[in-house]
Amino acid sequence: MIDHITFGISDFARSTSFYDAAFAPLGVTRLFDVPPEHTGGVKVTGYGDTRPWFWIAEDDVTRGKMHVAVQAQTRAEVDAFYQAAMAAGGRDNGAPGLREYYHPTYYGAFVLDPDGNNIEAGESLLPEGEGHRPTPKAWEDEGLLGRRESPSPSLWERCSMADLSGYAHAAARCAWGQSGLV
Repeated sequence: MIDHITFGISDFARSTSFYDAAFAPLGVTRLFDVPPEHTGGVKVTGYGDTRPWFWIAEDDVTRGKMHVAVQAQTRAEVDAFYQAAMAAGGRDNGAPGLREYYHPTYYGAFVLDPDGNNIEAGESLLPEGEGHRPTPKAWEDEGLLGRRESPSPSLWERCSMADLSGYAHAAARCAWGQSGLV
């Protein structure tokens, strides 16, 4: 299980302003600024709900594709995340809406932060009366935890990247779904 993530950003003030606003609707706030004497003068801060699990540091800017998804509890939170992130200088990378290729009820939004990192807020509650997304115990009961088989190549071919907005994890979910594993 992943405990936390840290990545480098180019402008601490700009990034903290963005994340302060974008994460607020999700109940995620800045919880800890690391004292500069412990970082060699590098500005570092941690965001979270009950403890910091999302860290940024104004040092060694992360390059390449970075995608971080934060769980929302409601579709209204996803919408509020998107609006707040856009107002704080984010760039649209997928307006709020259903993403049925992830899950039939997955509702998410994608915004690029000031350094171009893809930040997602998503909610995947099942229709009323059916409860929430599967828990690890439910996955275990269905025999899904610990499976390492790959979907067959024909499944990958049926899950066109063009249909999935270029997200590799969406193609994987599509292939696993078509294989009957999810």
